[in-house]
Amino acid sequence: MSNPPQSSDLANAIGGLTEFLRHGSQRPDPREFDPEQLRIQRDFRDLLAGLGRDRPDRLVNPVLSAGRLRLGAPLPAAAQQIGGYMRDRKKVWLVDVATVTGTPTDLQHAKIVTRDVVRLRVFDSSGREILIGVPTII
Repeated sequence: MSNPPQSSDLANAIGGLTEFLRHGSQRPDPREFDPEQLRIQRDFRDLLAGLGRDRPDRLVNPVLSAGRLRLGAPLPAAAQQIGGYMRDRKKVWLVDVATVTGTPTDLQHAKIVTRDVVRLRVFDSSGREILIGVPTII
């Protein structure tokens, strides 16, 4: 038969649990590692974040208003569709770039709306995201 825990053992366990809950989720102090270890740690985090996939480039200063999308740079020639999406990747609107009127940096289309749009996505002919951006809504 095992001995019942002593009150000091319980106090130590509670103290250890409290310390873990207080400090367990904090980031490690960068001074604990030398620069090479930090570089390896950053590279590993980048590898996990990217998982080897090509990440889409960013749209340049997109400004969204009803029926209009202004960009800081023209869309690339490979752009086939552009759309506005909710936070959970649900599509709000999607238009073919060929049907958009206006200039290359001032796109106009009746389907372009601002409600619930938090992200813009541009797709190529195969449906792969090539540009992504967070619009300023006016």
